[in-house]
Amino acid sequence: MAEPIPASTTGTSQHRAARDLSRWLVHLARTPDDLAGILVRGTIQARNSFGIARPHRRLLTRQDTVCFTEMPVSELGRMASRGRRWGVGFDKEFLRDRFDAQPVWYLSDPSPQLRAVQQMLDERIAAPGGGIDPSDPYWRLTPFIDPVRPRGSARPNDWRWEREWRVVGDVSFELSDAAFIVWSEGDDLLWDEQLTVGSLFVSHHGDEFWCDSPLEALDAQLGKMLDQLKERYLPVVDAGLPWDSEEHEYAPVNEILEACDVVEETFESFPVPVKDALADALVDIGGDLWCRAVDSWRLDDE
Repeated sequence: MAEPIPASTTGTSQHRAARDLSRWLVHLARTPDDLAGILVRGTIQARNSFGIARPHRRLLTRQDTVCFTEMPVSELGRMASRGRRWGVGFDKEFLRDRFDAQPVWYLSDPSPQLRAVQQMLDERIAAPGGGIDPSDPYWRLTPFIDPVRPRGSARPNDWRWEREWRVVGDVSFELSDAAFIVWSEGDDLLWDEQLTVGSLFVSHHGDEFWCDSPLEALDAQLGKMLDQLKERYLPVVDAGLPWDSEEHEYAPVNEILEACDVVEETFESFPVPVKDALADALVDIGGDLWCRAVDSWRLDDE
């Protein structure tokens, strides 16, 4: 059973008791369905551009990023005001090593530093011929630079309190890479280090349902994926395939697939535990041998 986020999650390897520091980076989602989608896909998609080159995203590549907060996990309730109460956390060094995660560089607007960065941007946008060199190392910096304008200014922009880090491009991971998940229950934020994927249970009446995952939304996502598989594939015992009595196997006029192959064919890039759970579910429902529905010999009017 999950508990409220403990204060012991704060601190770093250098300063273990520091309540203002964190070894984690957390990506936060707006809904439990959004979080469940991230977990079953094993991917946080970089859907939006950030940084000072954002207005020129049509001219540039590799400006779409995934955002994280370095805020101590025990303080994540501050993000609730922005409607983000569900998330997945990773060790900061894992994201630095695997995805080159970097903190956002907030530059005061106006300031000599921001003027220098903006001047380099303007010179590249206005270069003769209007072409942009994607190999220019400058574009590796722009997703991590944002201006800061005070709240009392004409165009306020100050998100330093989020302590944001970013990764350019999608973040794909195995469930074992995730350190914990966070979700909302009433006014509390709960966390769980034992990230599990639901298992299929079948009642005596034949009703199928998932359980044992920490999020109901995750169960629902897995159920939808299972329904998708059952629409595309049939157990061979239900497919009407001809049986070769001499060879003691189904006639090779159709391709016979094991449950794990069915899942791999449809959800190849998904995390291994997700695929394993779906394969186990298929075995529970119809055995280990399946075929594509288009290859079925079963007649609809029978």
